[in-house]
Amino acid sequence: MIKTLKKLVNYVHTKEPTRPVTCALAPEREGSVEDKVKIVTKMAKEMDVLSCNYHEPFYELYRRENPEIIILGSETFTFFRGTIYDIKAFDDKNPWFDVMEKNYVIGQFLWSGIDYLGEAEPWPSKGWSAGIIDTCGFLKPRAYFFKSVWSKSPMVHIAVFDDRMETNPEKLHWNWPKIASHWTFPYFKNDIVRFITFTNCEEVELFVNGVSKGTKYLADFPDHMMIWYVPYEEGHVKAVGKLAGEKVCVHELHTAGEPARIELKPDTKEIMANGRDVVHIEVMVVDDRGVLVPYADNDITFHINGCGKIIGVDNGDLCSNELYKTNQRKAYKGRALVIIQSTTEEGQIEFTANSPDLESCKVFIQQKKKHN
Repeated sequence: MIKTLKKLVNYVHTKEPTRPVTCALAPEREGSVEDKVKIVTKMAKEMDVLSCNYHEPFYELYRRENPEIIILGSETFTFFRGTIYDIKAFDDKNPWFDVMEKNYVIGQFLWSGIDYLGEAEPWPSKGWSAGIIDTCGFLKPRAYFFKSVWSKSPMVHIAVFDDRMETNPEKLHWNWPKIASHWTFPYFKNDIVRFITFTNCEEVELFVNGVSKGTKYLADFPDHMMIWYVPYEEGHVKAVGKLAGEKVCVHELHTAGEPARIELKPDTKEIMANGRDVVHIEVMVVDDRGVLVPYADNDITFHINGCGKIIGVDNGDLCSNELYKTNQRKAYKGRALVIIQSTTEEGQIEFTANSPDLESCKVFIQQKKKHN
């Protein structure tokens, strides 16, 4: 094994002598801790950077054996962390903090960043649904943890723990506790709600229906999981992030009413008429005040007049048996996605979304030739 590794690394060095070479090492669950550390540190000597899949509990042991070692988390869980006695233990120290706290750990690759088709387990899922971004490209609430530790721009985001929430099945060790970023919980009436504010601000003040519920300080939550407990009240909840005592960001959630209309949010209003350029249109089912209805699952049909063509639809639900190449899709958690590709003619794309019992919506996308 080590002989083969050395041969492969040397070959890559001959083809690309300017870059460091590494190889991801899968976790070995059998054998003693001492044996695991011995074999990994021996293999590390043949690489420029040691890449580890789910080895976070061993980082300090590897470094102790070789003080010059540089480690990359080539595959890590997004929430849990193992122990030296069990790679798949449910230790809730987020693996990101191994990067923050150890200057010899240079980064991590999350498994997975984005949901994908394949590795489907358990049924009826047809893909991997434990990512931080779904197949539509929509951020899941868990993604805001990473924004809180990676982003320099002030941010705050509310995510409510909801064990009753219906989700796509996920492999347990790659999973997060069930959390949702909305404030529509009829079954929480007269209950205490537990939720997180993810933030990179020094402090967060919380308001429920305009009444302050106090302030918490990030310094008291080294895992960036700022936990709150409040009685659930319909209406709205607001988190205000502060730096040096001054408001710098806000996240607010409102209780949704019944589904009333469709809203469309294209990521651009202009694409090139080259037959390749695309526009992604987010489709949302909202109430009569424009609040996303998180339980909406309406059937929505899409139409195009003029230029352009629909090349794909999705809603992020990997348990859905609906087609991706069609002009209709059910909303999932109140949302869906349509991807439109340009043609080679200059003109206007008129895109409409309709659903029974909902007010329809229409947007216009300009398709233009490139001007020199």
